Amino acid sequence: MPTRPSMLGKCRAQARRSVVVPSLVSCERRLAGPCACAQPARALSSQVSGPAAPTEKKPWRSLLRSDPSQQGNASNNSNSNKRLGQAAVNGRLHGALDMEEVLCLWQELGATSFDAVNLASAIRAAALLPNSNNDNDSDNFAARGREKTSCATALGEDARWRALLQAAEGRLREFRPRDLAGVVWALARADAGEELLRAICTEMDVAGWLQQLTSRDFALAAWAFAKAGLGDAPLLEAMQLEAAKRLGEFSSQDVVNVAWAFAKMQSQQEPLMRQLADRAAERLQDLHPQDLANTAWAFAKAGLRHEELMSGIAALTVVRISEFNAQELSSIIWAFAWTEIGLSPALSQLLVDRSIALVLSFNAQGLARIAWSFAKMDERRSSELLMATIASRATEQIKSFSAANLAKLAWAFAKVDERAEALMHAVALRALDILQEFNARDLGMIAWALAKADVIHVPLMRAIAAQAAKNSVVQEFTTQGLANTAAAFAMSSVRDDALMQAIAETSLQRMDEFPAQGLVDLQWAFETLEVTNDVLQAAIAKAPGWAERPVYEHRFHAGSIADCFKHVVLVMLLQSAVQESTSFRYVDTHSGGGLYDLPAVQQGRCQEGILRLAARAAGAEDLPWPIAEFLAAVGECNPRQDSSQVDAAGGRFQYYPGSPALALRWLRPSKPQDGATLFEASAPVHAALCKSLDGNTDAEAETKLQILHEDAYRGLRRISSFAEERVFFFIDPPYELSFSDNLNMALLSHLSSRWPGSTVALWYPIRDDSRTDRVYRRVRSLGLGPVLAAEFEVGRRQASESLSSVRTGMLIVHPPEHMERDLKGVLPQLARLLAPDAKAPVSSSVFWL
Repeated sequence: MPTRPSMLGKCRAQARRSVVVPSLVSCERRLAGPCACAQPARALSSQVSGPAAPTEKKPWRSLLRSDPSQQGNASNNSNSNKRLGQAAVNGRLHGALDMEEVLCLWQELGATSFDAVNLASAIRAAALLPNSNNDNDSDNFAARGREKTSCATALGEDARWRALLQAAEGRLREFRPRDLAGVVWALARADAGEELLRAICTEMDVAGWLQQLTSRDFALAAWAFAKAGLGDAPLLEAMQLEAAKRLGEFSSQDVVNVAWAFAKMQSQQEPLMRQLADRAAERLQDLHPQDLANTAWAFAKAGLRHEELMSGIAALTVVRISEFNAQELSSIIWAFAWTEIGLSPALSQLLVDRSIALVLSFNAQGLARIAWSFAKMDERRSSELLMATIASRATEQIKSFSAANLAKLAWAFAKVDERAEALMHAVALRALDILQEFNARDLGMIAWALAKADVIHVPLMRAIAAQAAKNSVVQEFTTQGLANTAAAFAMSSVRDDALMQAIAETSLQRMDEFPAQGLVDLQWAFETLEVTNDVLQAAIAKAPGWAERPVYEHRFHAGSIADCFKHVVLVMLLQSAVQESTSFRYVDTHSGGGLYDLPAVQQGRCQEGILRLAARAAGAEDLPWPIAEFLAAVGECNPRQDSSQVDAAGGRFQYYPGSPALALRWLRPSKPQDGATLFEASAPVHAALCKSLDGNTDAEAETKLQILHEDAYRGLRRISSFAEERVFFFIDPPYELSFSDNLNMALLSHLSSRWPGSTVALWYPIRDDSRTDRVYRRVRSLGLGPVLAAEFEVGRRQASESLSSVRTGMLIVHPPEHMERDLKGVLPQLARLLAPDAKAPVSSSVFWL
């Protein structure tokens, strides 16, 4: 350690008495990520590391070297002694070891001893040098973020630093363009000097200044202004015009910095961003992991999907995955998720493995971003261990999560259906503590995520309701946010009239903007919470999106391929039920209309379902008994027609029995205790059900047949017992709600707990494998014991044509003995009978969960 002048020691002692300087660590480390506080790919005069840091490091002092003979206009003074004096000042700045020494030197020599070059050197040194009180060398991503904040705080609280900036502000026009660029870069890197940066933007001819910079310095200045949050329209326009002229001059690092800056400033110049992406794609091999991460982040943030660029980044990521630190990794994974670029299984696994290895280095933002990204990409299969690791780490760090990061984290775990109960309960408590920090989007997101994860925290939900209902917060919701929030409160069984009224009023103003799913969820939420609003319900029915909603009404699918599958399985279960001597009760949770007039069903699927099956079966030999029994039951609903009279064109069945009509055929006259309970929530459909079955009313609850106008999800919880010794539950829901899976899993759990040993059959469509996998996981998590799954697929057209298919399945809790064997024998033949021809693909599988 060199000996300090005595004046310096006195200066330091005085400064420490008058200024409180918090304990700091080095600000010379690589700090935050590209979307938060990324640093440029190259430093101004050397490669000084930073948040989006250079890949090589040179001594920071190279930034301060100043050769008087090359200072040109900046030292345009005939007085040679004065030039030497100012060179000596720079020499002393060059010898400074820390921020404190720089500021003491400024205080010792006074403003008159500093010209523009000295001022630039002093600002850069103070911003870049470590603080003498703490020079901890931390490689932890989260710790480095805290260090950076401490450095910025220390500078902002120091009167000497403020005086230095004020002196520079008064002499801005004396600065050389390159020195001014260095000051801008240093201030942005240190998160300090906002007033000076704004003065540069308002008092300088920015466009003229930018023109005088080299392309490298221009790129660094662009990065710095974006990093400092100074992206107003005139500045952005000037930078875009200048960048367009320099495209051919930019190095690969320049492209990274300029693209990052424009993305951060929310540039709308898509052609310019695409040109930058084209140039970046040409020279990806020149970039280090940090540069790759910044590049991917920048173009993803700009909303630009560039296949060649992202494919190249993906290939280099595979090769260099071990070089990525936590910040870089979170940025590049986020970019892959945001641009929806499909990952190869190899790359996906590498990203998961690297994330697990670095999980202790992630701060709250990094954990939230990684979880969100894998949830967005739906990479659940490869990331199960990662999500569990994130859950554990995030639970430990929960008090460091901001509102925005907490909402992202909760959304991610709800999206992938990861049952991290400890984490989600911790999320709820943290959200309650910082509720005032939530914006409208995150407020709705946290409510939805907790409800989706089946975490019902009533105090939090009531606090969210109070927060959302006041100060016009609800008016800031998107239409999806309005629907999700209403549905979340319905799922949580928390009714707040003020909130629902605010949601209704805001929704009515924007009804034309709602997507179909949002309208369905909104209507269901108001009905479930029993909040009457006839105006809203009428507006929903007339909204443009309502006509586009998926139609899952029983009458639409009457006699379809899926109906034939589920009802053949139902026949097998009913036939098994009547083999035992004890009485049983059949309970249908979503009964539908009971009996359907096929010619009256518009756009129906019966031609490819029951009518084709009947025609094929008429000439078939050795027809399996479940198919024969099913067709006989359909025939009984068409007294003038039986399967032998069906022609090759598909038959002329007029009526098709739904599950209630089929089930009633198996109630045994010899067993008067056999009975059926049929639930139907829709008033018009309930009326049709009663009419088609010559039904009874709710008042006749103790008779053999009950037809209840009620939502089974709630109604079954109010029934304590049935008189019959055995109960068979058939769940055939519409799957039109975003919370359908939650409702079904909760019902499965309740039925198995309340009526243990009872057979429960749950039908489900197979829309995509990821969602089906989530259903499997949820079922396994319920602890129901072995559950039999039967799945079925039939192609709709010839293989040579554009092909679609019907995929469907049935879960059976406590199936009858030999059910697995019987299904394996019946389903392949059913699939072949329903296929349009021999070339159409068919498949079936039966397995245990």
